[in-house]
Amino acid sequence: MSQSSASLINYQIGANSYAPLQSLLAQISGRNYIVDGNFDSIISGSVAVAAGGSSNNVATMYYGIAGATNGGTLSATWTLGYDPAGMNSPVANALTWTQSSAPTSSPSITQRIENVQTLQGRSATFSCWLWCASGTQTITNIQVLQNFGTGGSPSSLVTVNAPVNWVLTTTPQRFSVLLNIPSVVGKTLGTNPNTHYLQVYVQYPASGTYAISTTQWQLERSSPNAPVTGTPTAFDYRGVQAELARVQRYYVAPGFGSIQCGYADVATRAIAPLAYWFPVVMRAAPTGVVSTSGGVNASVGAVSTNPYGAVLGCSGIAAGYVQYSYTLTSFDARL
Repeated sequence: MSQSSASLINYQIGANSYAPLQSLLAQISGRNYIVDGNFDSIISGSVAVAAGGSSNNVATMYYGIAGATNGGTLSATWTLGYDPAGMNSPVANALTWTQSSAPTSSPSITQRIENVQTLQGRSATFSCWLWCASGTQTITNIQVLQNFGTGGSPSSLVTVNAPVNWVLTTTPQRFSVLLNIPSVVGKTLGTNPNTHYLQVYVQYPASGTYAISTTQWQLERSSPNAPVTGTPTAFDYRGVQAELARVQRYYVAPGFGSIQCGYADVATRAIAPLAYWFPVVMRAAPTGVVSTSGGVNASVGAVSTNPYGAVLGCSGIAAGYVQYSYTLTSFDARL
């Protein structure tokens, strides 16, 4: 390649110019800023969300946010063989929002993307697959929010709306939109580390009843000169194991049961605590949840966590043989 040709390519990419050449030179992988875009990681099958409330207890990395007046139900659903040509295969799951009683403001499905500097001052294409259970439904707005964290005096939230006219039918379709992410120059982060983020919302209809499903989310950098639909590339799916490792930076559900055993020759003597190392280093020290099932001459102490692992304390409360059964239910460091 001549020096002049190399300079042209570097100029086009560096300036983020919209040109067919840029599509040809797009990254083969690592384009997608969404974590678990294929909805592989599911915590539970269904959760009811009260009006004005939210839940991230179905698809691990996604919140379902209810509108006003009437809540909805968030559920993980998928019908085998339902994926049309063009959808990445295999599909893991879809996230369905069911609105049985009409809301008076828009419910949303959303993901928080670590670091408010993500794509700041740049343009990006957001794309996803959507369909409804019956008839048609129309989505009219995609929203981007910059949250500057907590602690001290962080800058106020910045919200950008991208109007769309996405007409959903019972057949899954891929939709896309160009998002222009504001610059964060002059903004102030909160003093609590790792609490700031970029958030993308798909806003559902603010009235009526419906069941809308979505899967295969993607957020990728684009040219600011792209059309209003952006320039979506093929869905960037890294595979089950790689996506799981990305999720485990935020949430770990080990389901780990064990027995602490030892001998306390004096009442209240502590026995050796159990250390649990996380599969990957987490975003921040998580909140640990432990369920217990009883023991002999012992009590379980507090769970101490850091981004690398957790320690479960156990103390003898009477002299003699000491044991305790427990399950590490979850470690949650989600934004």
